[in-house]
Amino acid sequence: MTDKLKLGTFAGLTAIVLFLVGYPLVMLVLSSFEPIPQGGGLHDALRGYLVLFDNLDLLYNSIVIAVGSTLLALVFGVGLAWIIARTDIPFRGLLEQMVVIPFYLTPLMGAVGWALLASPNEGGALNALLMRWSLADEPLFNVYTPLGIIWVMGIYFAPFPFLFAVGALRSMDPSLEESSQVLGSGQFGTSLRITLPLIMPAMLGSSLLVFVLAVGQFGVPAILGSPNGYHVLTTRIYEYVTGFQPDYAAASAMGLSLFAFTAVGVYLQFKVLGQKKYTTVTGRGFRPKLIDARGWRLPLFGFVVFYVAIAVILPIGMLLFASLVEWIVYDPEYIQFTLQNFNHVIYQHSATKIAVGNTLILAFSASAIILLLSVIIAWMLHRTNLPGRRLLEYVSMVPVAVPAVVFSVGLLWAWTSIPVIPIYGTLWILLICYLTIFLPYGIRAISATLVQIDKSLEECASVMGASWGRVLRTITFPLLAPGLWAGWAILFISVTKELTASALLYNSKTVVLSVAVFDLWAHSSFTNVAALSLIQAAVIFAALFLSRLLGRARGASA
Repeated sequence: MTDKLKLGTFAGLTAIVLFLVGYPLVMLVLSSFEPIPQGGGLHDALRGYLVLFDNLDLLYNSIVIAVGSTLLALVFGVGLAWIIARTDIPFRGLLEQMVVIPFYLTPLMGAVGWALLASPNEGGALNALLMRWSLADEPLFNVYTPLGIIWVMGIYFAPFPFLFAVGALRSMDPSLEESSQVLGSGQFGTSLRITLPLIMPAMLGSSLLVFVLAVGQFGVPAILGSPNGYHVLTTRIYEYVTGFQPDYAAASAMGLSLFAFTAVGVYLQFKVLGQKKYTTVTGRGFRPKLIDARGWRLPLFGFVVFYVAIAVILPIGMLLFASLVEWIVYDPEYIQFTLQNFNHVIYQHSATKIAVGNTLILAFSASAIILLLSVIIAWMLHRTNLPGRRLLEYVSMVPVAVPAVVFSVGLLWAWTSIPVIPIYGTLWILLICYLTIFLPYGIRAISATLVQIDKSLEECASVMGASWGRVLRTITFPLLAPGLWAGWAILFISVTKELTASALLYNSKTVVLSVAVFDLWAHSSFTNVAALSLIQAAVIFAALFLSRLLGRARGASA
């Protein structure tokens, strides 16, 4: 690849990324200021921010929910990672696969499942059964509270810190822990004083991601908070954008306030990680020794099973039950099983077919485009010495620290401001949104594989006269295949799950599955919502199965 072609490709990529990331944020800032009417003053221009100050309680609610969810996710995620990676509990392999299942499901599905489980009325299975068995005189659980929102979001975001921490725990040098034990510290004391501090980068990195996801979460607060009048910024932004009289200035100001808090979180993370050294991986090969849990083996095993039960078995079981009955009752005498709910959402609910088609189109196209961009960007970052390539990396990673609702409000204002290009109200605006917010996932997935490939393999092919395109086709892409399939699966699932941004950008012709589930919840019964939620889960797991099948077939033929 000639230097001229490299520079041209780099300039084009930089322009595309700057447009995708920068344009919505610039328009978000501009839209937060209203045009000053004739005879008006600064007060009129700042009306959006004045509305924000009148709703500071919503900002407080958002922060409380995000912080609480992040802490709960860290407790579950890091605890589960340590138990599975470092102790000798039984069935560790199976339990590890079960623990990550919530990663593939939507928090919205968890909210619906737990609404069926812990509603304070007779519809809540846990309360109904406890009262039926005379174990309680009144409902004990109420998920329609701030604590209920934190509970659902915390357990469904726990796989993120789990995946971060389990990798760090398995790559640590065991000599550090062995030295602590030689000096008289017990196994659990060593874990608290040595192991946990050394995986601080993984904990902080995952906590930032969870905080951003939680502060921008819309579905769970809308289902579990709004019915009782408990709002956060995302639910109020949704009302301002989709209301009878949209208020884009107030919505933009609220979006910027969320961005400000996540930016502070990113800054604090860099400050903490930048002042300490956490080097634990050396050039020696090793496998950390499992801790003999002894008398703690059963309680630790029970903790993992408890998480699997509350995050997977109970909510999915309730969704399956609700989808197969005419109405939700728990007296065996009155339960009537039926497939009518699936018949309704598949054949009678017109939005379902449209939503499935749109979701598949967007998931396949967005995944393919993001992977293509990611391969080229990752190659530029790790295979060239072009000046400014780090700037391209930093700009590409900005969406990680920006809630999806912020980009969606920016895009909404950006494309309604340019009527010459009729993108708003079409699938194109959703595609652009997905490309922007999920591009970092693709770059990280491809980079993780690319850095493991010795660049001398590509250099040898170039020396033998192969063009850059042929090198990519015959050397790089075949070696990247495992990372490509893994990245495709992550991107497909992420697009299929996405609700927050989609809820602000869709219309009746561009509805997607996550939005269809949310709309059905607002206008139909829980039995129909449960059926459509399971259909969405089936699409996700079918894509995951296809990815693994193709990955194995590719590996077998290599």
